[in-house]
Amino acid sequence: MDYFVPKSLSEAEKLKKQSARAFYLAGGTILNWKGSPRAERLIDLKALKLEGIKKLKKGVEIGAMTTIQEIAESGDVPASLAGASALFTSRNVRNMATVGGNIAGKFFISNILPILVCYKAKVKYFSNGKKKTVSLDKWLSENEGIIVSVIIENPDRIVKFREEKVAASDFLSVFTSVGYLIAGGRIRDAEISLSGIHRRLFISKEAVKFLNGKKQREIFVSALNEIVQKEIKPIGDVKVSKEVKRRIVEEHIINILSEIKGETR
Repeated sequence: MDYFVPKSLSEAEKLKKQSARAFYLAGGTILNWKGSPRAERLIDLKALKLEGIKKLKKGVEIGAMTTIQEIAESGDVPASLAGASALFTSRNVRNMATVGGNIAGKFFISNILPILVCYKAKVKYFSNGKKKTVSLDKWLSENEGIIVSVIIENPDRIVKFREEKVAASDFLSVFTSVGYLIAGGRIRDAEISLSGIHRRLFISKEAVKFLNGKKQREIFVSALNEIVQKEIKPIGDVKVSKEVKRRIVEEHIINILSEIKGETR
């Protein structure tokens, strides 16, 4: 296996284009996963200075090489992101895993991606010699370039989440996150995202239409759950069947909406 440590984004991109079996290396946790593709060339991004958390005039920018543990311990990131990061598998993994790697790897279970989607995060990335910025969900669909940073422009969004694990030290089975704003007593700009349901991150389209414009106390849990259940197509595994995953999602929705309806804002 060839190993490179480029000194610039341009050099890293050039090295990647030279081999179809080349992979960028950040924390290495996903590349070491048993189901990961076999790499013939590793391009280590450690010299590109992509780590660190920077407060902006409005929001926060998190470098792609920032570890999940650093996010969990930061007082500058939104509380729900820090809280979800602290629940990310084990401390040993959190000390290695990076936010950029977690996004780029599109790992089939993540408690980071749903939270970032619900904060309507943006991804700054480098492609064809230029830095560009797009929404996280668009980057996930296009998967282009080297992730430079993640930007949360509105940390005041309300983001709630629930997770379910078979065991405390295990990977999560299902992670549900709901993000929104409240204006004039009504839900605005909602996002719902789940991980662990499909082989990739699930982002709701229909359920958010139902939520947007509703008064907090007008939200019927059964109606929202029915919409979500129609949207998702769970895939069972050796630990949790698809039927159990559906029940977990229902429980998450009940708990999160009960909390939303009880808020005073």
